[in-house]
Amino acid sequence: DLKQTNVVYQFQCKAGDCATREVYYIGHTTTSLSRRLTMHLQDGAPKKHYTEQHNTTLTRHDLVSNTTILAHCHDRRRLTTLETVYIRHMKPVINIQTKQNTSLPLYDRLLDPPRNP
Repeated sequence: DLKQTNVVYQFQCKAGDCATREVYYIGHTTTSLSRRLTMHLQDGAPKKHYTEQHNTTLTRHDLVSNTTILAHCHDRRRLTTLETVYIRHMKPVINIQTKQNTSLPLYDRLLDPPRNP
């Protein structure tokens, strides 16, 4: 799985009290999943979560053993949209939204019931 590209993936934190809860991070990558996980060791929400919530260092083993692929898609626009839908549906705790994705308002409109004129 680590060699897969163009995927939406989920990392579940199983450290400390997170082990008894569903604490997730959802992301996507067009590079190999292995390379993207290596990037998370340098910076990003999973690293920040481990530092701030568990006062510990995120390890490669933590990432690899607790990451699963949710979806594959070779169209980059659809891949981003898939990630957005998974985030919207699963509401992962670790994801940090620094700016609203333009796909979210569109998704919201799709969920709204049709209006009668």
